[in-house]
Amino acid sequence: GKLQINTTDNTYPRHQMNKETLKQSLSGARFFNNCPSKRSQNIVAPNDLPSSSPPKNWLHSCSEPSSCKDEKFPKNAMKLPTLSDLCLGEMVNMLKNGSGLKMGTLLPQELLTRLMNVLVREGLLTDDTLLSCVSPGLDYLDVGDYNKDPNHPSCTAIEDALEVCNGLEVFKSYCNVVSANMFTILTSGNYCSTLAVLDLSSCTNIESRFVQQVIRNCDSLNELNLSGTPITDEAFLFIDVAAIETNMEIEFEYSEEKGRKRKFSECDSFYESEVKRVCNDTANTVNKTHYYVPEFSGTSNLEVLILSGCCEITDVGVGYISKLFPSLQVFNMCYANNVTSIDPIIENCKYLTSLKVNGCKLNLGVDFCNGSDYLNYLSEFCYSGTGVLDSAFLGLLYHCGETLEVVRLRNKSVDPNMDENQTEWIGECKKLCELDLYGFPIAEDFASKFINSGSINSLETLDITHCPLSDEELTELSQAKFPSLRSLTLNQASTPEILTKIGNACPNIQHFCGNLDLHKLIPEDQIEEFLVGFPNLVELELWSCQTLSTPTILEVMNTCKHLQSVLLSTAGFEAPSITPHDFNSLIEKFPGVEFKVWHHTISGNRDFKYHKGENPMHETENIRKTNTLSVKIEFDETPSDPRKIPDHIRPTVLVDNIPIWTGEMRVSLQHLLQTVHGGSNSGALLLVSQWCCECNIENFNGVLFYDDEKHVYWRVHEPGTKQYFRFSKEQYKTAVDQAQREYLRLIFRNSNMFGQCKECR
Repeated sequence: GKLQINTTDNTYPRHQMNKETLKQSLSGARFFNNCPSKRSQNIVAPNDLPSSSPPKNWLHSCSEPSSCKDEKFPKNAMKLPTLSDLCLGEMVNMLKNGSGLKMGTLLPQELLTRLMNVLVREGLLTDDTLLSCVSPGLDYLDVGDYNKDPNHPSCTAIEDALEVCNGLEVFKSYCNVVSANMFTILTSGNYCSTLAVLDLSSCTNIESRFVQQVIRNCDSLNELNLSGTPITDEAFLFIDVAAIETNMEIEFEYSEEKGRKRKFSECDSFYESEVKRVCNDTANTVNKTHYYVPEFSGTSNLEVLILSGCCEITDVGVGYISKLFPSLQVFNMCYANNVTSIDPIIENCKYLTSLKVNGCKLNLGVDFCNGSDYLNYLSEFCYSGTGVLDSAFLGLLYHCGETLEVVRLRNKSVDPNMDENQTEWIGECKKLCELDLYGFPIAEDFASKFINSGSINSLETLDITHCPLSDEELTELSQAKFPSLRSLTLNQASTPEILTKIGNACPNIQHFCGNLDLHKLIPEDQIEEFLVGFPNLVELELWSCQTLSTPTILEVMNTCKHLQSVLLSTAGFEAPSITPHDFNSLIEKFPGVEFKVWHHTISGNRDFKYHKGENPMHETENIRKTNTLSVKIEFDETPSDPRKIPDHIRPTVLVDNIPIWTGEMRVSLQHLLQTVHGGSNSGALLLVSQWCCECNIENFNGVLFYDDEKHVYWRVHEPGTKQYFRFSKEQYKTAVDQAQREYLRLIFRNSNMFGQCKECR
């Protein structure tokens, strides 16, 4: 057979190799003994190898497997490394063993960046490895996450690295080792003209004055990510010192003149906290007339601003953001509890293409009638979760219909007093690619309007779970053709014939999720019948089957021969019919397929069985890093009856310091504790206590959780948007244990306030 091996720079000539020679050559390569992400893979004969060359980023794809849509290679084909990847593998081991080599002077910038990414992913980025990899010409630096890596570089090492680079274009740090000196470096010298992307998400010790430094000095800043940080409105509020009359002498707190006293009226600029301190000392107040928008040359360049989970920012800060950054194209302010209006963003940011406000409770006052000039370029609108859609929001959707490509209104309710048709806007959408209407109260004529809109030719993802669609409307949808549809989620079909018709109307579907509703259990004998219409499935999720047996699963695998991920659950009071022996037989027959099989029971063991497979779907497409879980325990008010103390304790779940469920009444700490054990008790579990009982027998809403040797996985359906998370098992257990201890401490402390009578104890 023939084998063509490509490197980054050159293409080597073809070599004649027989089957045994190829196996011996590959099995003896040192790289596969040293690869950071070693996996067992099948080697195919040379005659079975495709003619196309392997991907150049082979080492990168080891830690982050390629998407399931990549069909250049057979399912079990070995992806050969390039020469540069082999070198990187050796360099990682050399740095790990403390070779002391200065990689920054040996490698070109592209390979140096890839090497540092591998070090971050493998938890090998330390003070020594960081300083050995940086060079004056480096333009990209990611120092990883201090919370997930105990050997993370120190603040001093990061500052030294920034001094060496002297002009990064991209700097990312998801850690709590940021310092005032670090920001001084980032906002001086070459950084003022080169820094384009700054990502400080989840940095809990960042201060608003640091952000002001960046805004003042970094002229080329294009993207700023501050999600999960405790910044306040002060980060975007600038004060006109001349407008405040005082002759008080002050000592500078943060500036280079610290230790010197000068009259306040003689100074050109101050940090926000300094001004407010002076005003408090002189009985003056800083009011809105003292705020102004500075004419910084860099502010007009900022196009991406991510403030997800910044719960200290209010409507005042949003107003000044809209004036500071009129060229914004992407604005993300999900889970910001104190923001109630985004009108200034809509009115002042004329070039906005993406607006994400999931989990916010907003009041929209913008009038989109009479030919308004707002949001003429909006292509993505995400407003899932808490809050109510009124006529103003529907007017926004109607106004932007011709440009919208992504609309997510998951778990969104509509104002019941509104007379307008809730889905009138769908007829104006001409080129939708993704539509998520999970639980949306769509009107009866949704199907006809959607078919006539023209989006059926461009739509790739559709979720209409829990939408009030009848069999007649589903049949009407199935009579149209959806040539581009790749993912479909629904639970309304009452017969397998309708599902078969839908499958025939969507010939390219690769992901199908059905029956998130325990009222409509799928009979086992009908599973194979409707799957005939979905021959190209790569991922299948069938919730709430009546019964399930090994022969049925084998028929599913034979009907859909391209499956890489299978989720199958039964429900009811009967015992699960898939034994451990049966499951092991499936794994032996299909070792590369990801399996999740369990029995959705009211209580007790769910008999969850999980096999990760060789290419986990959601880890491939959505989970690029390990998330951090934290649970904040708060006491909302003191009850009059000590027996009601637990009802007033409110746990809040945060992922990467972002409160992902801002509208929950109360997280059930008891259910959260159950997820620590995992194993066979994994499965669908509601975590918000207002969601009925543990069985959640009405509709599945909540979290599908499961684990493997190192990680705990969450697939969140409600509330809010659909999300995927992967947590370190050790960090996850520590966070939940800390929450439980804090919960008990609050109960004990507040119980003592009521005395030591027998009833209180």
